[in-house]
Amino acid sequence: VGLAPGEAGVALLLERRGAPGLGVAIRAVAAEPTPLDPEPTSAVRGTRLAAVLSRLRVSSDRTGAQSVLFSDQNGEQWRAEEWAFWGLKLTPDWPPAADVVLPALSVGDTGAASNALACALSALALRHRGFAARESLVIGTSIDGRAGAALFTSAD
Repeated sequence: VGLAPGEAGVALLLERRGAPGLGVAIRAVAAEPTPLDPEPTSAVRGTRLAAVLSRLRVSSDRTGAQSVLFSDQNGEQWRAEEWAFWGLKLTPDWPPAADVVLPALSVGDTGAASNALACALSALALRHRGFAARESLVIGTSIDGRAGAALFTSAD
């Protein structure tokens, strides 16, 4: 189960407001960094991710895709089950109208680098003219139940 391993090296440079850059801002971050058990169930992991996502205010206008959602889905069964469980736990306006991007489909399973890679790609997606998105959301989890999300918006 899962995709072939890939390789990634990622470096992120955060600049303060007003500095030249991509014109992308981090609007919100939410996390549950404490591990649960050595092997929590998919339902527990999904519930924890839903709790993280419920703290973020993401556009819910369903008239067109205004968001890009980046996830660390990599073909592993527990990640797919986790995705299903967090979808069940959130309100009906979740997930927002979004284009879903799974970087692992392009670069393989990059492990710990997957979320940093998704953050870089989400910033580029907001600047790319091919996306009509105004915001991008990066979600990530670990096998021990840690969950986090970052919401990026165009600073223009």
